[in-house]
Amino acid sequence: MRDFMRDFAVVQRHARELAHMSGIDLDMVRPRTRKLWEARALALHCLADGDMAEANKVMAPFKARSMTHNLQRTLEAR
Repeated sequence: MRDFMRDFAVVQRHARELAHMSGIDLDMVRPRTRKLWEARALALHCLADGDMAEANKVMAPFKARSMTHNLQRTLEAR
């Protein structure tokens, strides 16, 4: 995988472009939503490099089961 820190600005720009295509303004969303779009953009970079395993790792925290589990943990902590 390419140097992540060097490419982070590019990933953020692509995240904004992807979100904009879906009608979402990343300046108006919660941090978790912004991270999701950044993960999607990073996963696309991984796929462009031919690294499906890394793309899956990037998206793993955002799978529905993980998100549901994290929500349950948050609610239990209250």
